[in-house]
Amino acid sequence: MFGEGHDPDASQLTNGLGAQWETLGIAIKRYAAMGALHAPLDAILDLKAAHPFGAQEVDEIDVYLSHSAYHHGWWVLKRPLTPIGAQMNVAYALAVAILDGAAMVEQFAPQRINRDDVWALIPKIRAHHDPAFDKGGASVRSTRVLVRLKDGTKLERFIALARTIREPLTNEEVAMKFRTLTETIVEPKRRAAILDRVMDLENLPEMGELSTLPRPRVGAAFA
Repeated sequence: MFGEGHDPDASQLTNGLGAQWETLGIAIKRYAAMGALHAPLDAILDLKAAHPFGAQEVDEIDVYLSHSAYHHGWWVLKRPLTPIGAQMNVAYALAVAILDGAAMVEQFAPQRINRDDVWALIPKIRAHHDPAFDKGGASVRSTRVLVRLKDGTKLERFIALARTIREPLTNEEVAMKFRTLTETIVEPKRRAAILDRVMDLENLPEMGELSTLPRPRVGAAFA
């Protein structure tokens, strides 16, 4: 409706109402980070899987991004860093993914953000704007990651489109993510009941039970 605040068009509120379903275009994130960082995260995790390396082996990492991804996801980090800042910055996201092999809520918790191992790796990661990725379509979500190891090895991965969009999560993967995110904050019995009702939604006779299951208090995501 408002876009960036230029020439607001209120007719967009009802455009396609009842015919156009935005839920069909929603992608569930694989990582607990800004969407523009998903392709770089795919790239670094793919490289680690194909050529296992540790943080101590890294000499430098260069990440090439579209203007939009670069503008939103790159600045030189300094301590202290907030969880939101960590989720937005490509250097932090890649550093913690290399160290932990994951980029979920736990990796962006304050207690993880402040550890020295991630801050030792962050300065070795730099992002660059690549105009070739500004041409529209899938290219604005493309990335190229180049890893140079101390032994002279060079590893490179180009991602045209993040796996989050290219390969939407299956029902089982969505369930696995739900379990991961709620493991420490929702008691097992209620977590299992929520998952059971949602996964069998088409056969649920009425919504009353499902609407009450999420109501009780949950634990803190950042302990």
